[in-house]
Amino acid sequence: MMLPLPPLTNSVRLMTEPFETSIRNHIAEITLNRPPVNALAGKHWHQLAITINELSNNPQVRVVLIRAEGRGFCAGVDIKELQVRPDMIGSVNKGNYDTFKALH
Repeated sequence: MMLPLPPLTNSVRLMTEPFETSIRNHIAEITLNRPPVNALAGKHWHQLAITINELSNNPQVRVVLIRAEGRGFCAGVDIKELQVRPDMIGSVNKGNYDTFKALH
């Protein structure tokens, strides 16, 4: 669970594995950083949805930008996690759905 975002000052930077969130000049930036291809585990999709919703509801944020470090934006779901825990597919799909819903 993410902590509420602090009020905007000049610049706020929060690190929440596997992504970093920063706010500067009313622009929130979420940077995916999970090498090598930024594939997200189930819990990370849930975290991403919560983060997007919190930033979208922050009156100090006018724009939310999502970008990634590394050689690709995001490979999607971490299939290695699903190989070990196939029972998590429902939770992972829910996290994906919540993330896409938060974007709209």
